[in-house]
Amino acid sequence: GGIDNITVMETSSRFSVPKQITEINLDGLDDILVVGGDGTLCGVFLGLGEHEREDALTFPVGLVPCGSHNHMFKVMSGFPSVHSKVRELDVLEALLRFVKG
Repeated sequence: GGIDNITVMETSSRFSVPKQITEINLDGLDDILVVGGDGTLCGVFLGLGEHEREDALTFPVGLVPCGSHNHMFKVMSGFPSVHSKVRELDVLEALLRFVKG
């Protein structure tokens, strides 16, 4: 249990994310934790879909919702809230779900 190693990848825009994801070595990584919004999350999935590793789309992806609307987070997590902004408690719950697995 616990987190032994964290690699941080900063993106310059949501459009740079797919290319950055296709270029990372997924070997040795356990999960990808996205801190961003719908555009960043979509970019991660697009990049995984184009990745050379055949099973890349099965790679575990977590999301800490920090976008302006976070619609994908709401759909994926089952949160009933339809408000545009995600509350602090929603972010904390997302982190706990990621850490617990």
